[in-house]
Amino acid sequence: RMGCAVKFVSALDPSTTSFVTRLLQMFGVGELESMSWILATHSVHILEQLHKKRFLPRSDLNRLLQTDPRNGNNSLQLVATENAKFQLWQDGYAIGEVKAETIDIVLGVWRELQSEHLGDDEGPVEGLLPWSSEDAVSALRRVPIDAVTIREEGGFFAWPDTVIERACLGEKDGQVARQLFLHALADVWESIWHKYERKIMAQAKVTFGGPGENAPNSLDVSSAEVEATHVHTLLEHDQGTMFCSWLKDVFEALPAKGSQRATSLRALERLLQDRDTHRLQKFSQKLGVDSRLPVARLQAELSQKLASVAANLAEDPSGLVDFVTQSKHPLLGCLGGADLKPS
Repeated sequence: RMGCAVKFVSALDPSTTSFVTRLLQMFGVGELESMSWILATHSVHILEQLHKKRFLPRSDLNRLLQTDPRNGNNSLQLVATENAKFQLWQDGYAIGEVKAETIDIVLGVWRELQSEHLGDDEGPVEGLLPWSSEDAVSALRRVPIDAVTIREEGGFFAWPDTVIERACLGEKDGQVARQLFLHALADVWESIWHKYERKIMAQAKVTFGGPGENAPNSLDVSSAEVEATHVHTLLEHDQGTMFCSWLKDVFEALPAKGSQRATSLRALERLLQDRDTHRLQKFSQKLGVDSRLPVARLQAELSQKLASVAANLAEDPSGLVDFVTQSKHPLLGCLGGADLKPS
């Protein structure tokens, strides 16, 4: 999230007049220098330590929440009390005070998620019902929600319930807004490890799992060939769940959080990006995960690509030679990372 990233980066080496900060920077071990080294080496474990230290909204929420806010905590709210204190509430009771900047960061992420959930670019958010219309998001945006404005108004204010009430949302849209608020809380609360593993999982779903874009809603089995096609399509639908389950087993088998886990995650990410099924299987077996890598979705994609090549062979017999020569990798369609496409 851009707001979270800006807040984190602006907190690095906060004192420009501190002698200690200047001394650390002079020896190349300041936080900004560490961040450059992290970006160059993908040192997730070092980034986690720095993020936990400097991203204060995360520390604020970690102090009060022990589990992911999305896991059943539907009653979580951020509250401005009548005596102008900011608190985190659960089941109608305060569980601790939070800073105004924490509220503003969470609300910034909440508004980003509201736009994403419209589904134009990155959305909709997986597992949530869609908005009834864009009017719901417009109504939410018309309600002033920043902590300073609410404090100046005075009185009791609860995010998200008061915002939903003032926006006059229906029951369905109100529930969607509450769920997105919990996702925003979780986004600020979670560690770098959680974010990195979610990124890898999202990449894996695109590469290995999930239903096809044109999956049918009803079955037509008028012939054995059509029935076989539907069976294959249903298998593709199951691959999302199967592959996610396999990947979660791999995550659980990785070394404890530290430099070894960071190295292993980086290696796993590269294998997933390259769709290297052979080395992925060996990688998982070394960790003690003996279950077979689900590859039906990947095989279906390869079959479609090879089918298109076969169709062109009748007109151009040398097309297969050109295809193999240019692609080298039948799944990636590229040579050594270059963006080469078969003619």
